[in-house]
Amino acid sequence: MTRGAYELTILHGIPDPDENVDVEVRFEDGARYAATFATIANLAVLLDRYEATGECLGGTYIWMADLIVVRCLDLPTIAATVADLIEQKEFTASFRHLVD
Repeated sequence: MTRGAYELTILHGIPDPDENVDVEVRFEDGARYAATFATIANLAVLLDRYEATGECLGGTYIWMADLIVVRCLDLPTIAATVADLIEQKEFTASFRHLVD
């Protein structure tokens, strides 16, 4: 999806709400950034899974680098979130810069 000065790519398509998705943003100058988008439902599923497997102190915590939590895991929400982060000048703090 192209929006003005950048292109937004959702890697592997939009998953179910209890999953998460990696998003890449490429700017006109070639700079690329990535973040993981997840819902509260996804985090609950992961905590339950970790409790069962013993990971992360038996589901005591969860962490993901460059995590953005959204209410709804769909293209309009992801696109609006990226646009807002850029507008609020919080984009580079919330997305990881990718180096080729």
